[in-house]
This record gives sequence, C-alpha cells and structure tokens, in this order.
Amino acid sequence: MSSPTLDVPVLLLAFNRPEPTAQNLERILGASPRRLYVAVDGPRAHVAEDAQACAQVRNLFASPISGVELKTDFAAQNMGLRPRVVSALDWVLSQESSVIVLEDDCHPEPSFFSFMQAMLQRFESDERVGSVCGSTAVSLSRRGAAFEYDYHFSQVGLPWGWATWRRSWRDMDLDMMSWPELRRSGRLERILGPVAGRQWTRMLDHADEYSSWWVRWLMTQWAQSRLSVVPRVSLVRNVGFDAEATHTRRDTPYARFAGMPVGALEPEYRHPDYLPIDYGLDQLTLEALLPWSPVKRGLRQLVVEGPMGLRRRLR
Repeated sequence: MSSPTLDVPVLLLAFNRPEPTAQNLERILGASPRRLYVAVDGPRAHVAEDAQACAQVRNLFASPISGVELKTDFAAQNMGLRPRVVSALDWVLSQESSVIVLEDDCHPEPSFFSFMQAMLQRFESDERVGSVCGSTAVSLSRRGAAFEYDYHFSQVGLPWGWATWRRSWRDMDLDMMSWPELRRSGRLERILGPVAGRQWTRMLDHADEYSSWWVRWLMTQWAQSRLSVVPRVSLVRNVGFDAEATHTRRDTPYARFAGMPVGALEPEYRHPDYLPIDYGLDQLTLEALLPWSPVKRGLRQLVVEGPMGLRRRLR
C-alpha cells in the first residue's frame, strides 16, 4: 500500500458480519492510515451461528497489515452494543487524543477521511465542538440555496461514521448523572423545540430500557452545550439495513436512510467565519428521525404514540 497519509487513528467496530467488515477494511486501508484499532464483540451464547461468524471477522485481522500499526481488542464474550462501543472508545482514547470511528456497516467514501482529519485538527482546542459527523439525515434538495458552506454545526450529530477527541469523550455521562438537572432545566424543549424536546425527554427518562450508547452521548453533548460538525453531504453509506441490525432493521423508521445519497467534499473546504447553528436543519434532522410526517407529528404523538412512541422506535 502507499505511504501513510492519515495521521488520525481509525477505530473499526465489528461483530458478526465478515463481508461488510472486509469491505470496510478495504475502504479504510485505501486511506493509508498510520494506526488502525479494531474492536470486535464476542459471540452470543444463544445464537449458534455467532461463533463461526465472529471467528471469520477476527481472522480478517490475524495477519499484520503492511505500513499500518494494527491493534485489536477481541471480547471473549458478548458484551452488547453499548458496553462494546463505550469500552472501545475508552480503550483507544486512553492512548490517542482523537479518533475516527466506523462501524462494520458504515462504509465511507474516500473524501470522508480527509474531512474528518481536517475538522479534528481545525477544532481540536475548541471546547464548543464535541464531535465531527460523516452523515447528514437531510438531503440537499430539502435545504434550499442558503447552504453556502461545506459544513455546519448541529445539536444532533449522527453516529454513522464520526470522530471525536479525548477531551470530549472523557465527559461521556454513561450513568446519566447530569440528566436530572438537564431535565429540570427545560433546555431540551428550548434547543430542540417543544415536540422533539418532549419526545427526547421521555426517551431519556427510560434510557435503561434499550441498548443505545448514542442517546447517552447526545445527552452528554446537550449537557455540555457542545455541537457537532455536520458535512454538507453524507460521506458515509450505511449498508446495515437488514434483519441482523440492532437499530437499523428494515422494519424500523431508520430504513428510510438506506437509500440516502452520498457525495464528496473537496479539501479546499468552504469554512464559515463563525459557529452557525442552522436550527432549521436541526429541525429537519429531528423530523427525519421520527416515524411520521411533520404535519401529523404532534397529533400522532399525542393520540396514537403516547409516551411509549419514541422509545419503541429506538429499541
């Protein structure tokens, strides 16, 4: 392979899908990283096929990779989604100051890596920024002509290909100790709007009922008043919309993102002169994550979905 061009380490999270993992490994190596960390969860005891599938995934990393410092962390037993992701980030960021994170089914376009590295370097010391995202839930056709920069700042960063710093991850509130005060403050309704704010409040009240690490990360970002860098176009294609997925099965609202177009960004990025939060785009993102249309959203939440609605969607 060519000489290393990616100075920021990459973390690849995998489990029991050897084919998409192999495809993603090829994409990562195409960016010529200096350091690659791989964290693989262990097989589930009650799923007979897991042992062989997990072994096939691990075999992808059995041999050294020329020009790459490879480090692996293979779980002996199944940890589950949240503990595996959190432990992997803890592991990498105990050794590195920043990291690019990809799951096995989040396949990046080539320009993803240069964008991640550039943004990590640009905002390394800016405590107002907590993460860099490679995906957007809002297509260009819905944004209008006002989107003049190659990225903006959002209160809702998606986890399908992303990056962060040790300085941000060390504040990860896994036990949600800050949630009672954040809830009492009413900030979610102010920053997310009344409908989405109430929905996320209900969901965070019952966060222990599902395996998501991401909602705790979002809550941490909100509690810390931090923003995410979001590209003008999605730079990552999520190919994991199948029966084996945890949150992106085809019978969930997230299946609508299976066909989201991806694009590319040229390294001569158009930078904003300040940290503009496009609240309109945030609202579109929040609406895209909901299982009903904006017009019917409030009525269905109150009459049909009730307090259990969003929680069921995120299981």
